[in-house]
Amino acid sequence: MEWHAPPEDLNLSNPLWDLALALWNRPGFAETCLEAQNAGIAVTHILAAVYSAQSGFAWDGKEPKAIGAWRREATESLRRFRQSLSKENPAVAPLRQQIAESELASEQVELAWWWHHLGTMDSGSAHADLHPVDRARHNLVLIGLDGELAPLQDRIIDAWKQTPEQDQPTGKPE
Repeated sequence: MEWHAPPEDLNLSNPLWDLALALWNRPGFAETCLEAQNAGIAVTHILAAVYSAQSGFAWDGKEPKAIGAWRREATESLRRFRQSLSKENPAVAPLRQQIAESELASEQVELAWWWHHLGTMDSGSAHADLHPVDRARHNLVLIGLDGELAPLQDRIIDAWKQTPEQDQPTGKPE
């Protein structure tokens, strides 16, 4: 696997990150995303799918190789290490907390990279005439939230629809 460092000009504070923070605080959203993650769906893919749907971006659901390498080598490695440390062991509690914070920072880099990537995509889409909720459903199917996982798709959409419009940032990188 070829390692790619993130671009130096990533904007860590961006509309995709803002949406992630707003959605994560919605009742049931975090739990649903973690359930999808346990089924093999990356949470950052869910967030990119919803964000691109609400922003009207054309999206094929494909993860660029460099972002995928970051997710596997940085974010998921930190997650596996954190999960290997017992929650019941007070001796490793501070380390476990620091790793959790590093995992979140890694996800923030990943989402900034996604935001940068989505900004390079065409805003005109074959699905531009669809309602944002229908675009979100389409995008979530592209990442594998269908079939047995369709109920998770419904819960994600429901949480997203409950997010006040002012907390649903849109926009492309400049």
